Amino acid sequence: MNLKQESGGSSGGDEQNDNSIMALAVLLCSLFVYNSKGIIQQTSLRDLQQIMSLTCLTIFVTELAKLIRVQSQGQENQEPEFDEIFPDFVWTLRDLTTDLEIDGLAVSSDEYLENCLKLRPDGAEATEKTQDYNSLRKCLREYFPSRRCFGFGCPATRRKLKHLQELSDAEVDEDFVEEFGRFSEYVYTEGKVKRVLGGHHVTGTMLCGLLEGYVHDFVRKDIPCVESSVARMAELENETAVSKALERYDDLAAAQSAEPSQNLVSLARLYQHNHKEALQTFMRHSLMDKSGKHLGKLEAALDSRYREQVSKMESDSERRCRALISETMGSLQEKLSSQHYMKVGGHAEFQQDLKMCIEEYNTRSVGEFNVGAPVPCFSPGSVIYACLSLIRRAATPKRTTSPRC
Repeated sequence: MNLKQESGGSSGGDEQNDNSIMALAVLLCSLFVYNSKGIIQQTSLRDLQQIMSLTCLTIFVTELAKLIRVQSQGQENQEPEFDEIFPDFVWTLRDLTTDLEIDGLAVSSDEYLENCLKLRPDGAEATEKTQDYNSLRKCLREYFPSRRCFGFGCPATRRKLKHLQELSDAEVDEDFVEEFGRFSEYVYTEGKVKRVLGGHHVTGTMLCGLLEGYVHDFVRKDIPCVESSVARMAELENETAVSKALERYDDLAAAQSAEPSQNLVSLARLYQHNHKEALQTFMRHSLMDKSGKHLGKLEAALDSRYREQVSKMESDSERRCRALISETMGSLQEKLSSQHYMKVGGHAEFQQDLKMCIEEYNTRSVGEFNVGAPVPCFSPGSVIYACLSLIRRAATPKRTTSPRC
């Protein structure tokens, strides 16, 4: 993504607004390209305020510690931490009319930049002028340890500049094309992915969250806090990570629900597999969940889903078992209704038929969740149990008493 800021420091502009926009650009990008015209003159660097094109950079870089806060309130802000969040720095020099030299010797643009950023000795007798001279250089060296420089001559003659966008590479100055090729190669081969505190890569969604947090701080005239903005972004990312993990679990559970009836052991085995998949999904998308807050939220949601699965399995199994009882006990119910067993020997016949029904039920209910549990219709208090008592009484011969003599 390319973030472009129009030149700041223009007459009549808002200096604070210019600095805020540059601070926002630095916070969001992984490569900060500063563009200026001509060579970096020593006289300009000794007194940058005299060069309008460099005024914004001077004020911005030397005031960075006031424009950006790395840690939250109450924690001491240490300048070395800036290199963890700041981008690489590239200074592009455009419309060069002279060669880049040091003491009359031709040098590369990178060597030229480093020479311009050399510090003057600031011993015990350091003057205010020396301190001013070193101020910007120190900030650039500390805040941007990775630095590059590219020098571009004029791309074409003045007449052709009006139609620069329409020119082919062959019509553009050869040295300009060559230097631009080196610049492009650097951007595409050595350019780094944007990172936040902790070294985490920033995705497009995460970048939007950071942008919202920083802009919110600027609008409120607050100093943007990197740590707080990253924390807000991480909160959103972790909420999304929990949702994706639960979605993964639900997809697996839905695919497995089409399988043959399961028992508690098989359900527990599938849960362990789905639970592992969900955790892996969460870990891939979570960010800085050091407290385990969102991981705990995920675990609670997965446990709730498992309990729901167990409850549903119990209900489904009970429904199938009741239907199976009605089917296997059908003939027995008919004989009971017709009082078939209300005769001598009926009790023994009933016991045999009942045994056969129970055996058939046990055989066909293998694998059900409640297998081994007491069958409701065979328990004391059931209709069949009551009928069994009547049959016993009916099948028992009545005793007769002998007349007294």
